[in-house]
Amino acid sequence: MILDTRRKLIYIHIPKTGGYSTRKYYKLRYPTKKYKQDGHRFFVNNQHATSEEVKKFYPKEWRTYHKFCTVRDPWDRFVSFYYHFLYRKNRVIDSFDFEYFLINYFNDPKKIFLPYLFNSSVNFLKPCTTWTDAGIDTVLKLENLEADIHKFDRLMGFKKNKIIHANKSKRDKNKIPGRDHYNSKTKDIIYKHFKSDIKRFNYEF
Repeated sequence: MILDTRRKLIYIHIPKTGGYSTRKYYKLRYPTKKYKQDGHRFFVNNQHATSEEVKKFYPKEWRTYHKFCTVRDPWDRFVSFYYHFLYRKNRVIDSFDFEYFLINYFNDPKKIFLPYLFNSSVNFLKPCTTWTDAGIDTVLKLENLEADIHKFDRLMGFKKNKIIHANKSKRDKNKIPGRDHYNSKTKDIIYKHFKSDIKRFNYEF
């Protein structure tokens, strides 16, 4: 989450939805030791703070700033999440296939994540609606990010820039399309756990 006081923006950064690319595009930066940069103030409570948390800690800004976020198709988002952790060291075992990861993520995550990262890992991939329930003015979709961002630019009167897709997962080396990771069982598991996203943001498999 970033509050940009110069442009009066609140960006809700939902994990694995293209948030890093969006932040790069709008030059939104988290503070280091100081709460000033480029002549205006930045505040941050938590990188992935929900809309409810931001509303609680910054009620005045919440009422007056323009709030926006990016969301993502839940099936593709989970595939990205899988590769994100597959190439990290916070795992119990060296490798696991997609179905094993998906089933145990929801049923027995201790088989996947090390104890000291258990809670943060399990909470990392909740539905996007977890972050947007307090109300968002503009929702950008990762699947249509360039068009949505430029539409948002026109709405806000911002200068159009080139989008740089950053922080991609290692899945690009695999070359397997996102939908091809699923069978009927795993597809339905995602539908069950991300039903609110599928309905609110009009996603389908």
